[in-house]
Formats: sequence, C-alpha cells, structure tokens
Amino acid sequence: MVLFTQILTGSLILLIGFMSFKWDKPEIKIKTVVIVSLFVALSLVLSLFSWMIPLFGFPSLKIGLSQMPIMLVGFIFGPSWGFLAGLIEDILELLTGTITFPFFGFTLNKILIGVIPGLTYRFVKTNNSFTKQLPNILISIISISALFYVFSTQSISLPDGNISVTLEMQLIISAFILLLVSTLVLGLRYITKQNDKAFLLNWVIGVILVEMLVQLTLTPLWLDIMYGIPFVVSVSVRLVKAVLMILLNTIIGHVLLRIIGRFIPQLNRN
Repeated sequence: MVLFTQILTGSLILLIGFMSFKWDKPEIKIKTVVIVSLFVALSLVLSLFSWMIPLFGFPSLKIGLSQMPIMLVGFIFGPSWGFLAGLIEDILELLTGTITFPFFGFTLNKILIGVIPGLTYRFVKTNNSFTKQLPNILISIISISALFYVFSTQSISLPDGNISVTLEMQLIISAFILLLVSTLVLGLRYITKQNDKAFLLNWVIGVILVEMLVQLTLTPLWLDIMYGIPFVVSVSVRLVKAVLMILLNTIIGHVLLRIIGRFIPQLNRN
C-alpha cells in the first residue's frame, strides 16, 4: 500500500508541477529568488519550533506556523514558485533530519500548501457575492463538525493512556471554538469591506482550502496508510485545530500582506 501510494503521489507531484509551470511561468529575477529563498529558510526554521502532539503513540498532530511562508510565496509569486518553495522546503527538511523518511504524500502536502494560495489569487474572482460568502460557508462547515466531534468524544487516546473528556471539558472547548469562529467571522466581514485590498479575500479562501484539503483530508489519509491511525479519528481531532489555525493564518497573513503589498506590485493589480 505504501509503495502504491508513493508511485501515485509521485505522479501527482509531477503532474502538478507540469500544470503549475504551464499556467504560470515563473519570472526568474534575482529579487524573487532571494525573497523566495528567505521564505523557504524561514519555513524551515519555524518547523523546528512547531509543537508535535502524539496521538496513538505517534507524533501525528502538528501545530505551528511553518506553512505560512510557503503559502505567502505561492500567493505573491504564483503557483509555480509555490510549487518550488514547497518542494525545496521538503527536501531541506529531509537533508537536515527534520524528517527521516521521504514519503511523497507529505511532499505533495508541502507543494499544495504553496500552489493552492497561488491558484486562489489568480483564478478566484472576489467581485461577486458568492465568493464573499464562501469563507463563511466553509468555516461554518468546519466549526459545526468540530462541535459535533467535541460532544461525541468521551476519551482521547495518548501514548500515556486515555484521557476522559468530561462535560465540563466539552463545554469549555466548545466555548473556545465559538469564540475563535466569532472572531474569524468578524474579521472576514472587515476584510470584505477592504475594497482597496481585494486580494485579502483571496488569501482567506486560500487559507481555508489549504486547511480543508491538506490538513483535514490528505494528512489523515497519509497517517492512516503509514501508521494505521484511523482516518475518521484523525480528521475529528484536527477539526478543532483547524478552527484555530484558520484564525491564526488569516490574521497573521492579513497583517503581513498589507505590509508586503506596499513593496510588491503583484498584490495591487486587482
């Protein structure tokens, strides 16, 4: 199964690379190469400070901001540069020992983290009502699923044993989720009114799609194939994390892009 997955994901990586360069031929400029290199290096450094939470005996839940620089590369410079940034960052992690096994599924994750934001910026139009409501729809789906998971969970398996989830814990976690979602919805309402910075809505959509496709779909699939961690259980745990990471990536990215937009003309063409 692992061998078949390696062949399949390796083929997908080649296909995505081909399509990315076909849709978006990268401009080879010294300034771009330097900035992309710095962002890749920053991602590598941030990965060292990521918090790995062990589930079912394996460090399978990662919380950190290491994907942010790769997303910014794809968003600012295009899917082709996002592809290269994700691929290079994955290779560097392998060479530095941050990861020890070259599993192409996780390489595909890194590449999609760079490609998806680039695609949303270039192909998602922000001047229609559906696009403006899309983030709220996706966030509602994630948050409702997270709340359902919280109230349906009686215990969580960790290497040291099971932790019982009491009603009090469920209520506290649910209140935390609702607080995060409310903050995010209010932030999105503010962002959609920033007509001079229409690209910020593209960023939000890219953040949510990365979280849904990579973190809530592909990563649990790879963990199931490699370690036997049940797909449904892994997704359920990540739903709570997804609400937090969408909020953090939205806010931090919003601030960074408004600053970067003053110096990089690509972001001001909308």
